Amino acid sequence: MSVAIGIASAYWLMQPFGIVGLAMADVIVGGLNVILLTYFLQRKNHGLDLSSIFSALARILVSASVAGVVIYLLLAPLTKVFDQSYFLGVLGQGLTAGSIGLVIYGFLCYIFKLPELQSLSNTLRRRWLKTKNIQATEMFETKE
Repeated sequence: MSVAIGIASAYWLMQPFGIVGLAMADVIVGGLNVILLTYFLQRKNHGLDLSSIFSALARILVSASVAGVVIYLLLAPLTKVFDQSYFLGVLGQGLTAGSIGLVIYGFLCYIFKLPELQSLSNTLRRRWLKTKNIQATEMFETKE
């Protein structure tokens, strides 16, 4: 159903808006998917805690918006650092601005105490660090 609506809205919006119409159609279909999936999930589970979902969504939206604005504001000054006539200059500008934006996003998620950030941190620790739980007595034992 959403594919059909996506194709129809893309065709309808592409006529007056061009490529921007395709982006708008994608946003419309994405929003419709979220609404429909939330409705059916809430119906199947006999209620969801929508207040906590919307609270987390608002904090994520604020974090992403601030990071996006910072990235956008960094692009102009970074053109003075990176030569835009070469691929590596454009790549350097994008990587620098994106990395700073990602750090700001992570910091704001930390400030807002988003549980998803803690979950991501725990997953990365388990997979990459593969820490071994050592008992305190094992640390002080000596081999004889």
